[in-house]
Amino acid sequence: MASSFEPMPNIPSFWLAGSPNGELCGDVTVLHGLQGALLDPTVGKNGMAMRLLFRGVVETHKASRELQNGAVHRSQRND
Repeated sequence: MASSFEPMPNIPSFWLAGSPNGELCGDVTVLHGLQGALLDPTVGKNGMAMRLLFRGVVETHKASRELQNGAVHRSQRND
């Protein structure tokens, strides 16, 4: 499923393409949450910090979604 947002130039495209677990991560909420943090000079020059930050945002967002959805989507997926 294609996303409708414009990628921010300072976030590598592979971070926009998928979450650390390989699931599509095109949620604008996640990306807006990343925008301010990645522009922070204390984080922006450290690739590892950026990667860990991204993972934390995605996993936090996914956990929130699972709580809201009752984790129903997991049982309905065809892996």
